[in-house]
Formats: sequence, structure tokens, C-alpha cells
Amino acid sequence: MEERNPYSAVPPNLVPAKNGITATVRDEKLTDLFYHDCPDEDIEYAKLHLCPQALGLLNTPVTITEENYGRIPRYYILCTEDRALHLELQQTMVDAVPGTTAYTLASSAVLFHAGQAGGGTAGNR
Repeated sequence: MEERNPYSAVPPNLVPAKNGITATVRDEKLTDLFYHDCPDEDIEYAKLHLCPQALGLLNTPVTITEENYGRIPRYYILCTEDRALHLELQQTMVDAVPGTTAYTLASSAVLFHAGQAGGGTAGNR
């Protein structure tokens, strides 16, 4: 998994469930990876509502076609302070899908907890 995603601190901090189907992130890494720019009360709220995530999504190839997916406008917010998906990996994902409009925001990936939702301004790349 880490070989496919060299710009992320998440894979080495995943804790797979015994069933091998889901995983969680080490509790002691949650704040640093996802919530480092969030108020403490939001961090506590988020931690209370986290649940295991399916691992299959990380290794399932995705095929997109111009005929179907190509008709849908595509947008991505590049989060410069994201510690889960480093900026280089975010940019790689944007570049992999032609026609994506990208915006840049100085925030972690958890925009709604970092005070960015509805009030932040993103600069067009």
C-alpha cells in the first residue's frame, strides 16, 4: 500500500481490523494527520464519530471514460496543510484526470473542522 502512496503518512499508521476488511488510524496520530489546525472541541467531536474504513477502496483500480465521467465537471481543492495526502500526491491526482479545475486552500483536508467551510477563500490554481 505504501508503495502506491509514497506521499502519505497514513499507510504506516493504519491499524487493520482482525477481519482484514477495515482499518482505523492510530489514535495518537489522528490529530497530527487530520486535525492539526482544528479547534480542540472539533477534534473531540470528530474522534467520537470516526469508524473503521474499508481497505478495499485503497487497492481497487478505477477506470474512467470520457463518455461517462468526462461529462461531469471535476473540481479539487488542493489543501496545502494536508498531512494525510501531501500536496505532491494531491497534484498528481489532479493531473491524472484531464479537465479538473483545482483550487488551493491553506488548510488541512478537514475543511469543515478547520474553520474553512463556507467562509474560506480558495485561490484558483
